[in-house]
Amino acid sequence: MSTEDLSTSDSEAAFAGAGERWAPVGAVANPEDEQWKRGTQAGSVSSSDADLVSRLRKLEDEQEQLNSSLLALTSHFAQVQFRLKQIVHAQSDEKERMLLELEEFAFKGCPHVIGCRAQDAQMLENS
Repeated sequence: MSTEDLSTSDSEAAFAGAGERWAPVGAVANPEDEQWKRGTQAGSVSSSDADLVSRLRKLEDEQEQLNSSLLALTSHFAQVQFRLKQIVHAQSDEKERMLLELEEFAFKGCPHVIGCRAQDAQMLENS
């Protein structure tokens, strides 16, 4: 390895170890982030912090709701798939009855998983 190779790799290592990650070229800044930065520089952190905390809580609640809904929908879809497979392999005289049951089940709607979580938590506390 030549001296020139060593000096090039040393300078690259210095840049790589900077530790600061820059935004991609052309990235659009979030206006709320810019407003928060200006607020911290001006010294009005307390009202901004309360707004950020409430916004964070709201986003976390929305994420939990979305995750719960996704779980319910996925579970419901898996049950429909399972019942369809049962119908395909069923005797011909049972298929009509099973199709009617599947139609009723499919249009009944998805259960709400959030209520189930609360019940599960209460059952764990009681046991």
